[in-house]
Amino acid sequence: MNAAAAARRLGVSEPAVRKMMSAGRLHNRARTGPALVASADVDRVMTERRTEALGRHPDTMAFARQVRAQLWPEEALTREVVLADGRTERWATGGYYPAAGQVAPASGREALRTLTPDAAAVFGRAAVEVAATDPKAFAGSCRFCFADTSARVHGGLRPTDAPPYRVLLGEPCAADVQCWRAEGESRRQEVTRLRITEERARRSAEQDRTRREFRAAQDAARTAAQRLQSATQAMSTPRYAVRRQLRPGAGPPSATRRFRAGSASARCPRAATATPTTSAPRTRRATVRRP
Repeated sequence: MNAAAAARRLGVSEPAVRKMMSAGRLHNRARTGPALVASADVDRVMTERRTEALGRHPDTMAFARQVRAQLWPEEALTREVVLADGRTERWATGGYYPAAGQVAPASGREALRTLTPDAAAVFGRAAVEVAATDPKAFAGSCRFCFADTSARVHGGLRPTDAPPYRVLLGEPCAADVQCWRAEGESRRQEVTRLRITEERARRSAEQDRTRREFRAAQDAARTAAQRLQSATQAMSTPRYAVRRQLRPGAGPPSATRRFRAGSASARCPRAATATPTTSAPRTRRATVRRP
């Protein structure tokens, strides 16, 4: 959109939009020709300006009354009184009236120039302009409908069913109330669907995490069982030296015998390979004793 449309949506003047572009708050998307800004950037700046304005005016009801009194100062000097016969009249409240020859304060659309920019930032330019229009121009029509249509066409904040907007625009019509109820019900259903979706996603993530932990524990148990089985097999099949020691009647060879055998074989290799000979046992002669 061009600078004029952005200024209309933001509720500021066109030079103010160009100052925002020079300051870097809005980015010029056009390489040549007239300046163009993205609609998303304009919406972002509109949200930022509203947040800043709400920080300066936290009480929106009091701020709405202030804007209404600045747009229509004569309403602050009079009040509506209902008579006994049912008729209504406006009586003076004791305020200051301009004397003869003095200029009355600006009212209506002429007072828009004296408003602070925070009014359009908080309530939207459409609602402020409709609030500054003479009620006779609507011919009994609903101001909320005019403000909502203007916001839809030109962009910007739309009026809602909030007390500050009732101070500015008066009472809404039945169609607006029904539309707000339908929108509120739709938002509640959307919030409910989002909550259900988030709950399902949370449960699914929890189940996935539980499955991963179970599989990791299962793999760890399987690995531990395999290690235990391997250790059991290794302990059940002893080595050769252990089997020789465990054989009944066979003890381990002494160190002295091993040393001597090794020395004899080293001195005489033939002695190590010769077969041992067995000598015949000697017979003992029997001696006969004579008497």
